[in-house]
Amino acid sequence: YGEAFRSPDVFELYSAIEAILGNRYLKPETVSVLESEISYTDGDLYLSISAFHSVQEKLINRENIEVSDNAAEASIVSQRFINEGRIDSWGVEAECKINVSKRVGINGSISYQENEYQNGMKDAFGVPNLAVKLGIRYKDPVFNTGMFVSHYDYMGDPVGYTVPFPNANPQVKSFDYATLNCDMNISELLQLGKHHSDVIVNIYLVNLFNEDIHYPEFGRKFVNSSPGRPKFGLYGGVKIMF
Repeated sequence: YGEAFRSPDVFELYSAIEAILGNRYLKPETVSVLESEISYTDGDLYLSISAFHSVQEKLINRENIEVSDNAAEASIVSQRFINEGRIDSWGVEAECKINVSKRVGINGSISYQENEYQNGMKDAFGVPNLAVKLGIRYKDPVFNTGMFVSHYDYMGDPVGYTVPFPNANPQVKSFDYATLNCDMNISELLQLGKHHSDVIVNIYLVNLFNEDIHYPEFGRKFVNSSPGRPKFGLYGGVKIMF
């Protein structure tokens, strides 16, 4: 069991810009978590299952308000930080790690959670109900490689939660996210010996399935979703060990 809090930051307290107004009367957010876990380890095998229940209160959020614009002789829509409500979350997670050999390992997990806002609205937190992750890693003196694939299910829909433009951005959908990370030790590959510095080339691939990923936008209460992760990307680098 544990408890924590987050105090409002300076922007949330004292922002004076027209788009978002601060609130010096904000109180700290609080969270309490009760978690139980059972695990089993036998040599190269690790298994665990856990369950949790958390309560978040005094959440710092935004509300839409109308502010008078004297220069334009009209009212404009702005937002203000407020303490708003409570979210109850509960769920379970199972995890497995297996060392198939000295060079190959596999790990995976599956989790399911639900959450409910104080007004009865379910899945109001932007966290997927179901998440499944599977990874495989390989390591020898030359290569250190890992590939991970994750599936994220329904994350909730802010439409109906004071969102005035429900179709401004794409709808939130489940998605699969895969990455591949590979380090290659050139010095070991060419057998240059201990008197030469290790030269390691890295290749990192993200979003291998080129998914169009959007997250539900609960915080701003203005649009239904926002871009979550970039599409397919390829990154590389070189590291020299002296």
